[in-house]
Amino acid sequence: MNRQHPPQTPSDSKAQCPATQSHVKGKREASGRSKKESFTRSCCVCKTRKHKNELIRVRKTKDGTFHIEANGENGSGRGIYICKCAACIKECVTKKSLNRGFKGVVPNEAYEALAILNINNIKY
Repeated sequence: MNRQHPPQTPSDSKAQCPATQSHVKGKREASGRSKKESFTRSCCVCKTRKHKNELIRVRKTKDGTFHIEANGENGSGRGIYICKCAACIKECVTKKSLNRGFKGVVPNEAYEALAILNINNIKY
């Protein structure tokens, strides 16, 4: 015996799909997370969480170039954050912490640029 089930309407199939229900608009606000918390990032050296404007971002673009953004700029690419304090920058340069974060070898020019930031002690 061949039983045929009645066709489901599109609204019925969406109501049963758990993946669709998890993408309901406004779910993030319902989780209890404030907007300020969503901009916190952790330092790759000391692992403290700070607002992303208080950190230096080193990003790698698709073509393999590295950029250092100290003013909270946004750019595409994989980014790693470092505290603006001299101790974290110095430890990042000496231990080459960016290699671990980017899962590859970071050129010395990126570490030299971080060292210059640390030497000049630029206030942001």
